[in-house]
Amino acid sequence: MKLCNEDQLLNFLRREEDSSVKYRLAFLNNLKNLSYDLDKACVLFAVAKSTAYVWIRMWNEHGYEGIVSPFHKSDKPSGRPPKLSDDDLEKLKTMLSKKPNWLTEEVSNLIEQVWHVKLSLSQVARIL
Repeated sequence: MKLCNEDQLLNFLRREEDSSVKYRLAFLNNLKNLSYDLDKACVLFAVAKSTAYVWIRMWNEHGYEGIVSPFHKSDKPSGRPPKLSDDDLEKLKTMLSKKPNWLTEEVSNLIEQVWHVKLSLSQVARIL
């Protein structure tokens, strides 16, 4: 898989200040320098092949702008919105700090009582 406008990569790489964007540009630049050996580049940069393909496709289709936000415009995960907001989680954290030890089931019951949200025990465990 070849890169379009590969001559621009080094210029963007030298000027970039955002470390995550710089990392993507460095990956693409080194992919070019490694004669497009994707496996080797992925190992060197600890990047999944699927991610590498996204970066390559976004560079080829949108150039620098595609690398700045390669997955989606908001740079936030898409999908179902969380049942508890960040404020709710902060309130939960405060509530939990008032008692030293909680069982996951107790926290699940607390969430249901306070926010009227039924979460599975595995979801509660991830929150904790």
